[in-house]
Amino acid sequence: MVIAAAAGFFLGAFLNDILGGMTLLVLIAGIACIVHTIKKSSGKQMTRRGTRRPFHEQLREAV
Repeated sequence: MVIAAAAGFFLGAFLNDILGGMTLLVLIAGIACIVHTIKKSSGKQMTRRGTRRPFHEQLREAV
């Protein structure tokens, strides 16, 4: 979130609204953290085949 705030600072400076840019990117980062936590807490994700495997196995397969 600190990195998002720093990036928002420069983005906001470019758009003449420093505080607005910082707030926007920190909110986006916060929502992304919430979504990541919800997905991580479920433990397993559905695949296209309908079988359940841990998310890290799916991620390894995608890379």
